[in-house]
Amino acid sequence: MDALIDSTVTWVRKFGFARDVRQATLLATAGVGFTVCAYHYARPEVLEYLCRYGAWGFYLDDICETRPYTERLPELTQLLTRLTRVVEVPASQPWGHDPFLDAGRDLTTCIARHTSPTLMRRLSDSFRQWMFGNLTEVSQRSLGYPADLDAYLRLRAGAVGGENGAAMGEVALGLELPSQERDQPAVRAACEAAILTASLDNDRFSFAKSVRLDEGSPDIITMIQRENPSLSFPEALAAAVAVRDRCFSRYLALRTQLLPDGSAELRRYFIVLDALVAGNLVFGSIATRYFSPNSPTADLPWSDTPSDLNPDPLPVPAIAWWWDV
Repeated sequence: MDALIDSTVTWVRKFGFARDVRQATLLATAGVGFTVCAYHYARPEVLEYLCRYGAWGFYLDDICETRPYTERLPELTQLLTRLTRVVEVPASQPWGHDPFLDAGRDLTTCIARHTSPTLMRRLSDSFRQWMFGNLTEVSQRSLGYPADLDAYLRLRAGAVGGENGAAMGEVALGLELPSQERDQPAVRAACEAAILTASLDNDRFSFAKSVRLDEGSPDIITMIQRENPSLSFPEALAAAVAVRDRCFSRYLALRTQLLPDGSAELRRYFIVLDALVAGNLVFGSIATRYFSPNSPTADLPWSDTPSDLNPDPLPVPAIAWWWDV
């Protein structure tokens, strides 16, 4: 792991988009840490590029969550549109105009050498969805917090880049899941449930960072407190974990339903989703990026059972359809 961090620091510094060595090291440590946790099965030939993609992605996440871009939506839109085009067609970005765009071109060019056009298309489609989610979240800030939990959950999974994380897992594994299976409603629901589970875990782990940096990003704990002002912070946190657990329980139920008759590719796809949830959970609990000695959300006990055993659909239209398939 140390060798991967050193290599990733060297790559970040080569392109020069980090402020200094310290920031380059923090980005590399986060990128390598997440990759090792979430894509432990990665093919050796792509592992180093996935680590670099992780560092690049964390920098992108910071751009979209901190000033000045959070207050300059037109400029952010221009940047993210250009980034999306770089991921779609690396050669569309000429060298030397922007170090961060140059790094994106280098990354996607290298990844493309070790994967199929189908997977690169999957990567670019999911990246576009992630960028749209970021723009939606920044737009929401000018309007205030989302209106309710339904509006928040519709926003969250896109802004955190969960679909792109799943696509990176497919690249890591070299997996091409046929569209006739991917597009089944139950498979779609399972993927969404896994991604939202990981997104809500990230809400908890990144809470202290968001407060410390005054990012102003919405999160499920604050969202629940806004809807239920009588709840204390610990009560709102418990309610947020309950929502997360019901999402994860639905994922596990769909997984159990689909695996017996699924193809070999579908079974491998669930390796990606399983590891994305579990790896993100481990990474979030140990990452320097999220560490705060006084975080009110970090020290929840681990459990083998959900905190909410209610089998009924969550009363949230954005995701209630998971229980209909």
